[in-house]
Amino acid sequence: MTSIFRWCGVYVGFLTDQWLFDANGRYLGWYDGDMQVWRADGVGLGRIVDRHYILRDQRATPPVRRTPRVPPVPPRLPNPPANRIARVPLPGWVDALGEIGRRPTRDELLGEWRLDANVLSLSVDGRFVWSEQDHVKTNGSWDYRGTLITTPDPSGNAEPNNIVYGIIEFTGDTLTLRRVTVDENSLLFTLRRSGSLS
Repeated sequence: MTSIFRWCGVYVGFLTDQWLFDANGRYLGWYDGDMQVWRADGVGLGRIVDRHYILRDQRATPPVRRTPRVPPVPPRLPNPPANRIARVPLPGWVDALGEIGRRPTRDELLGEWRLDANVLSLSVDGRFVWSEQDHVKTNGSWDYRGTLITTPDPSGNAEPNNIVYGIIEFTGDTLTLRRVTVDENSLLFTLRRSGSLS
């Protein structure tokens, strides 16, 4: 198992048995004998450089897209290593994993996020609303401390329980979350920012 870092030194995932996973065990793609890395959808991602980095040569012609492979069974997660010192930029090369592991700011989470008929609205005053087909399912307050924490308004005399969502990926237009509980983690689900075409 080989740890993979962004060029800036942030740990983002690992390689094992020719598969690439992010730090949460999400399948990202594969690599071949020439150290060329392919995204899960078959698009060329970049090359393995110095064993622990994946860079893309901006001057090279992009490789022909490959047929996607059947995703492997996610392996057991390794203990995450410490981040490394940032490397000196290489002219003409970019970090192929630049967005992987990036955490949003609180302001970047504001607005409406959609998943099918569900809408999550996060407002600047710390209130949230989950709705489905314009009907409110739950509302309350939210906070962000590296994870998204929602606290539904109490019903009756019950004490409100925090619901914690780990942020797996953030691109600006998409937000991939996993509900975190003491016993287990939920499946991943991806919300799209309202108005996004991606």
